[in-house]
This record gives sequence, structure tokens and C-alpha cells, in this order.
Amino acid sequence: MRLTLEEWWFKFWGLGYLVNHNRKEIHRLKYKHVNCLTAAMTNKSYVSKSKALKLIDDGPYNGCRYCWKEKDEG
Repeated sequence: MRLTLEEWWFKFWGLGYLVNHNRKEIHRLKYKHVNCLTAAMTNKSYVSKSKALKLIDDGPYNGCRYCWKEKDEG
């Protein structure tokens, strides 16, 4: 799946993870899947890998089942 210009720009600056705050899900832009539907997200933010891992470890967030399977908890 191709990245949008916005996603490419944030990935270029080291923010390669997209947090969907509504569903408490984190997507990896490097492995973006067609089912991720990142363009339809309204409450989102771009973060670095360390911040994404911290959100998963500390809070109710988990990885996307399509693009970050190893961090998906169901």
C-alpha cells in the first residue's frame, strides 16, 4: 500500500508510527496494509518507535493486526 504525502513526510522525519486514539491501535507506516484505513482516521498522531513501544507497554494501546502483528493482542 502506498503512503500518502502526509504519511511519507512524517516517516521521513522519524515518526513512522501512526496512533489511532479512537481504537487504541498503532500502525507501522513501513508495513502499511490496505485494511489499515489510515486516511479515514480522525483522531490520530504520528510518533517515533520508542514512543509507540512506550504506549503499548504503559497503556491500553496495541499493534494493528495487519501491519504490526507481533504487537497485536487481539
